[in-house]
Amino acid sequence: MNGYQIHIKGRVQGVGFRPFVYNLAKSFHLNGSVRNTSSGVYIDLIADKFIADQFVFTLESNPPPKSIIESISTKPFEVEVSDDFRIVESTPSDKVDLKISPDFAMCSNCLDELESTTDRRARYAFITCSECGPRYSIQSKVPYDRFDTTMNAFHMCSACYEEYHDPSNRRFFSQTNSCGECGITLSLYDEAGQIEGRSQDELIDLACSSILKGKTVAVKGIGGYLLLCDPTNPDVLRTLRARKHRPDKPFALLFPDIDSISKIADIHEAEESLLRSEVSPIVILDRREYDNTSICWDLVSPDLPNAGVMLPYAPLLHLIAKRFDNGLIATSANISGGPILFKDDEARDQLFVFADLMLSHSREILIPQDDSVAKVVDGQVIWMRRSRGLAPSYFGSLPVHLENGILALGAHMKSSFALSEGNNWHVSQYLGSLDEYESQTTYLKTLSHVRSLFRAPIKRVLTDSHPGYFVHSKAREIAVQEGIPVESFQHHESHFAAVLQENDLIHDQEVLGVIWDGTGWGTDNEIWGGEIFSYSSYELERLFHINYVPIIANDKMAKEPRLSALTFCHELDGSAKLLKSKFSAVEWKNYQAALSKTGKLTSSMGRLFDAVASLIGLIDTTTYEGQAAMLLETCAKRSSIEISDAYPIYFNDKLICTDALFEGIIYDLQNGKTQSYIARRFHFSLVLLIREIALKVGFNKIAFSGGVFQNSLLVSLLRKHLSNEFQLYFHKELPPNDENISFGQLAQYHLQQSKNAALNHENYVSSNTW
Repeated sequence: MNGYQIHIKGRVQGVGFRPFVYNLAKSFHLNGSVRNTSSGVYIDLIADKFIADQFVFTLESNPPPKSIIESISTKPFEVEVSDDFRIVESTPSDKVDLKISPDFAMCSNCLDELESTTDRRARYAFITCSECGPRYSIQSKVPYDRFDTTMNAFHMCSACYEEYHDPSNRRFFSQTNSCGECGITLSLYDEAGQIEGRSQDELIDLACSSILKGKTVAVKGIGGYLLLCDPTNPDVLRTLRARKHRPDKPFALLFPDIDSISKIADIHEAEESLLRSEVSPIVILDRREYDNTSICWDLVSPDLPNAGVMLPYAPLLHLIAKRFDNGLIATSANISGGPILFKDDEARDQLFVFADLMLSHSREILIPQDDSVAKVVDGQVIWMRRSRGLAPSYFGSLPVHLENGILALGAHMKSSFALSEGNNWHVSQYLGSLDEYESQTTYLKTLSHVRSLFRAPIKRVLTDSHPGYFVHSKAREIAVQEGIPVESFQHHESHFAAVLQENDLIHDQEVLGVIWDGTGWGTDNEIWGGEIFSYSSYELERLFHINYVPIIANDKMAKEPRLSALTFCHELDGSAKLLKSKFSAVEWKNYQAALSKTGKLTSSMGRLFDAVASLIGLIDTTTYEGQAAMLLETCAKRSSIEISDAYPIYFNDKLICTDALFEGIIYDLQNGKTQSYIARRFHFSLVLLIREIALKVGFNKIAFSGGVFQNSLLVSLLRKHLSNEFQLYFHKELPPNDENISFGQLAQYHLQQSKNAALNHENYVSSNTW
């Protein structure tokens, strides 16, 4: 029968799209069908063009809440004769052109039912509907259907089955549908084994009472196990830090609701929106100077004035958190820096190193994910970690001409991978540092799983140029195994390409790139990190960089800011008096000798921040990445003086010379200036340095990437002092840190393809011109 076929692409599976379309078609009194495919959703309508257009307009104007429609195409189609509208069986194919839905936080409707006294799912710890619950972490294949998720292990009872087939029900065609009669079950373990004979409520009660008694309980969330304990108990916190080998890095806090968070922090509208969102990330908030809680802040967030907080994103976490008005420590079940535990057998073997009890459940997790982390600066979100609730789909700007089957393996620290397939780029969740075998194993398992979802062959593999990185050797291994080309890209150029692509600047002329981070292998075989690039006509050029200083003690330098201070201040007047006490006599002698030897050099802005932090007496040895920079930012925020005078930082012949900067800091220290004044003046000096360089080269557009731009004070000062003169561009969906490198590698490869296409066009025009 004559009709129309509608093809919808975007995030349209796992969001209640088919039942929504079904009910919309019924409201239009239309017959036909809707189905999931490997390239989106297809709707076949028996209708004329006018009605089909009205249907599409209504769908596009008011889509399902969690969906993101990227494109809708309509064409005349011979529709199968039907006297009804049906949801038909999904049709998988070899070609996948689809956005995969992330794991969604519990929706408000499910929360109401969870807390009800009469609903049949009251207090059911795994309540979900078509709009919320796990998706990516339980999906084994596409399209998204129950039999291709780990929910397939649970057979719906008659009540759930009736809901699933009822078009008027919120759980109509909800693939994660279950209840206490037919669904997921809880189990509680101690070191001796499983605690038997308890109901769900009794197990939760026992877990909560154990926390109140000073125990740590590992709880299986959506993406892995979390360690929960009492933030008001100093002995518990000290024990947890010892068990996790995490002496200083802040812990996140899980609160039951916004009101409880308001006791410790003023929450702005954008922050509350993030906390309540479908992502439900950890949001970093500035704490009140005083609060009436008993939280041990010196052990929860040592030396920092902020706190990472989140709301319960899963019903099980809500049932636990509601018992604790002062919140709960909620940190990943891992050794600091390692992958989160998510497999039940491994958890039972390893969790009791950290925890006294383990509260698990029977729904299998296929893909591990940490919690996403964000902060809000001047109303804009800066993602610090992109994981649960976001990965693996990307919705921002993409090149006009996409090449499929390109795999980018990213960087070594804060690793991720990215894949181009169909009309999409997919960016994995944060997968940690790849120093340890366990992290490498998790990275490879996640990569294998995502590749299996999309099923398409890889045509080319991209990686970081650092020869010592795990991803570098793995890329070459994949290239040999699969007989495909491999390409390496410079780390900071990938950062720049990432922020250019995210902001749709690839076809623009003259963009200045400020790429500041801790480390990256340079094209001159030195270690870069304080780079200023130009971009024009598909060309990236390194314009300026922080003056090189020697790397001493190899990897130790990144963990001991005193070594950075020693290298940057070497032979500057007055520096020895300030620095010598930080070293033993033997160390001082050995490091002075090391400075005179020729070895590896670095232009790292991360090490520059470390040097300043040590020089002014904030920290000499760190226990986690970025600690010195965070303390320096915190110190600068304490300054009540509005700085208008910058330290001199000279630049010429590609070098940004820091000697005058450190001479100015030494002078201020000798003349009694406070730490906070110097720290604030240092931040302001970096802003004016960028301004002077932009004016010198005559660029109006400035793009920023690299871990340094997680610094909220620096970002705020840039917006305040430069936005009236320049157009400033920051990352949107991606973190500024190394998580964006995989995306940047894809962007850099496509940038090269655009450059080649432009050159070929020029040559063609030239050869055909009289």
